[in-house]
Amino acid sequence: MNLSAPEQRLLDFAREQFGEQLSQFLLAGLGEEIVGQRGCFDITYDSSENAVLKRHVEVITYEPADGSSYLPCGRHPLVLITLLHLLLKEDQASSNNLHYEQKDVLRLLGWKDTQKAREEIEEAVKRYFFLTYKWKMNKGELTRSKLSFYEADCSLISENKLIDEEAREPGRERLLNQAIFNEHFIKQLLCRSLFSIDWSNVRSISRC
Repeated sequence: MNLSAPEQRLLDFAREQFGEQLSQFLLAGLGEEIVGQRGCFDITYDSSENAVLKRHVEVITYEPADGSSYLPCGRHPLVLITLLHLLLKEDQASSNNLHYEQKDVLRLLGWKDTQKAREEIEEAVKRYFFLTYKWKMNKGELTRSKLSFYEADCSLISENKLIDEEAREPGRERLLNQAIFNEHFIKQLLCRSLFSIDWSNVRSISRC
């Protein structure tokens, strides 16, 4: 996938903010046209005891009856990185509550302001809102923690609000775009500890 200079700067921001491996996970689906209804990843990493462990993460979303996919793909991951850029770099009143205008997203992406581009932004936010990540502790972690079972579900965006007002001229004018991110998820991203993994110790990420 050929990226423009603004899009490449967003990828550079992601790598600087989250590291190479975690950025790779966040950008899953970038440039892909066909993806399945569900996704899963095997993340291989070194534990604090120098053991090589593997975390299996499932990505679950809305599954249309016609069998089509609702997983992010194409340029959707670029929109996610742009929203995270606005959340972390702009003057936000909350660490997880993002109010934004589509023109700001378009500016960072370097996209022309067209109806198609605005619809693509809305579609991307909607798809990330529907995502749920599921993971379990592996046997080694369970043994060390003296547990028999540990499973977790988490989401990236907990609320997505779009509020319109009738414009004086034909058409509609967007007044408010609001994405409320999962606060715990954002904290883990910033600490590079998503899914209880130290992402500085990740060796590889593979689809499964």
